[in-house]
Amino acid sequence: MAIAGVLATLLFPVAGQMRKRADNVTCVSNLRQIGLGILNYTQDHEGRLPGPLLIGQYTYKEGYPFLSSALREYVDVSTSFKKSFRDDVFVCPANRRSLGRYFGYSPPFGMNAFVRFRETDKTVSPFGYANSYHSALFGQSADTPPLLSHRLADIVDEQGAPAQASTWALMDIDQQCEFSTFKEAVRYDLLPTAPVHDHHRNGIFFDFHVGPVPLARNIIVPAAR
Repeated sequence: MAIAGVLATLLFPVAGQMRKRADNVTCVSNLRQIGLGILNYTQDHEGRLPGPLLIGQYTYKEGYPFLSSALREYVDVSTSFKKSFRDDVFVCPANRRSLGRYFGYSPPFGMNAFVRFRETDKTVSPFGYANSYHSALFGQSADTPPLLSHRLADIVDEQGAPAQASTWALMDIDQQCEFSTFKEAVRYDLLPTAPVHDHHRNGIFFDFHVGPVPLARNIIVPAAR
């Protein structure tokens, strides 16, 4: 029994690390499918991104402004609109594991709402604003109608150069993301308390590659208006 206890003590951390690696692989795979769906959507809509969408991206609710609804024709969303969505493509398994029984009350992923576009002097939401409430969060009047999404090809950096490869579009989120308006847009207190992949967050970039988003690059603030 003593030997078994020692072995269990040695193997438990190894099993935990293996599980984290498996969760990360699944999360990356899911994001690649979502990214491919967004790419195919833009090709069918004259280069325009899906939207308008909410900032917090849940995994279900048909007809709501979520990617799981917008990409129905491009991504397998067979379980997105059922109560059982544990293995859905719009789920990060590490997020699900972190939240336990509270999973589903907060979005696994968040959209980048501050992207610079060609011929503009401010950052805007590339996926539009889904309703008047979100418009107000971004400094618009309460009666502002939903803002449509933007064109993928017009994303640039501060120097005006194309920035699709360096600008993230969607990533897994937690309470350590310092979004200036994000805390008002979702149930921030129900997000995981720390990055679910420990030292990075997985993200889709606007050239549709999937990779780690360094934690230092997750501090997003709106440009002066």
